[in-house]
Amino acid sequence: MKKLLAALLALAIILTACTALAGGTSYTPGMTLYVNNPDPTDRLNLRTAPGKDAHSIGKYYSGVRVELLDVPQNGWVHVRIDPYEGYMDMTYLTADLGGNGVEFAMPCLVVESDQGATLRSAPTPAARALYRFEKGSFVYNVLGVLSNGWIHVYGNPSNGFLPADALTPRLTFEKTEASVPAGYSAYVNNPDPTDRLNLRAEPSADADSLGKYYNGVEVLVLGDAGNGYWHVQVNCTKTVGYMDAAYLTTAYVDASLRPTAKVRNPNAALTNIRSAPSYTAEVLYTAENGEGLAVMGVTPDGWLHVQTEGIFGYIRSSLVTPEFSFAKK
Repeated sequence: MKKLLAALLALAIILTACTALAGGTSYTPGMTLYVNNPDPTDRLNLRTAPGKDAHSIGKYYSGVRVELLDVPQNGWVHVRIDPYEGYMDMTYLTADLGGNGVEFAMPCLVVESDQGATLRSAPTPAARALYRFEKGSFVYNVLGVLSNGWIHVYGNPSNGFLPADALTPRLTFEKTEASVPAGYSAYVNNPDPTDRLNLRAEPSADADSLGKYYNGVEVLVLGDAGNGYWHVQVNCTKTVGYMDAAYLTTAYVDASLRPTAKVRNPNAALTNIRSAPSYTAEVLYTAENGEGLAVMGVTPDGWLHVQTEGIFGYIRSSLVTPEFSFAKK
């Protein structure tokens, strides 16, 4: 009898430390899970207790990593998102980053306050300062939105918090009824892969085109113009304008659909990539001849909007191969 009781106790300990759910995945404390919301315009609550009526600490975007603290019970799981611990609905979490097509909906924001913004260790102005963002700085890896008007931001070695009213677009805790809320990513998704989508100066098909962008290019939604156009910012750059929402999707579109080019400057070994399509704009990066670039779009005055080494900028189309044309061929 004692041996039987010991065996049952050992089994109970094993079951508490490791649980396999219907999908066949074994969940053990310490493993990483990812927020996986089928609605990219929504966020997942981190609650103080396992239940839909419990207080929400914050709402977190698809793609956010969480640390599993205990095995799931009754559809809820105890998790940690530094510095918080809480509970999330297991329906909207996955351990499989690749197989389930997790859409990374974490927005990129811009500091709009003239005073800049201070990243703090807690969501209060009196908390320890971790980092200072100047006006115009980009804030990447936004994890979630708290109910008290602060934004939870990923940081290394520790996460921090920024006041939402110092950033644009202004994220809100409550879900908006807009077709796509400000702060979410969308992707160029043209049914004709040989065509490009215009970024226009105003929300109209008759407005000037600032550039034509390829399928897979990511844009940050700044707002809904209300007439079928979205106000957008191209892939965390300072390039803003309006795009026809019929050719945008909030579902991830493979960025490899964008064409590539190689630097070919006949007059120099190095070529500047600038922050805007102008020879007077700030130099962001210096590329070598033969260096590969991912082409995002083409401007009407002969510049390419490109990406390389994590830098997004502009280079003259005459300095790359193959040739790119603003007009559709």
